[in-house]
Amino acid sequence: MKEALAKYVRSYVPGRIRVRHPALRDEEKASAAAKFLMELEGAVSATPNPRVGSLLFTYDPKKLTLETLEGMATFCLPPEVQRRKEESGKEILAKLDPLHATKIVNRNVNRAMTAAFALVLLGLVPGVFPGKRLALHTAAGSAFTALLAWHLARYRRTLL
Repeated sequence: MKEALAKYVRSYVPGRIRVRHPALRDEEKASAAAKFLMELEGAVSATPNPRVGSLLFTYDPKKLTLETLEGMATFCLPPEVQRRKEESGKEILAKLDPLHATKIVNRNVNRAMTAAFALVLLGLVPGVFPGKRLALHTAAGSAFTALLAWHLARYRRTLL
């Protein structure tokens, strides 16, 4: 999948794709997109959800390929993405969304949040790290709060 489009795709399996985009929060635009997709040969269903800005599209993968969908989506991308073909997809995404990160970074932040939370809880257990429990609890809590702030900023559009 093209990197410029990967930012908007939340889940994909052949025959089913869920896309999130700020423009889909507008009920008119979301309905128009669903109507357009339903006119394609091989379309099964297109269900917009303007409340969260997503669209679930199911299709027959034998009649409609991912490459065809990517081609149509690339045509609809903002001009700054189309104009900067000489730059890599990562550079373009970084300019569009400075908090965009790869799956590896997101996974590592989630793991670090889990570890920090476990240390926060460990700092509350009596008898563990005598004399250092408060320091452990405070440091781990601060780390967890910082990682949580990054996580919430990264997924702010999805959460709101």
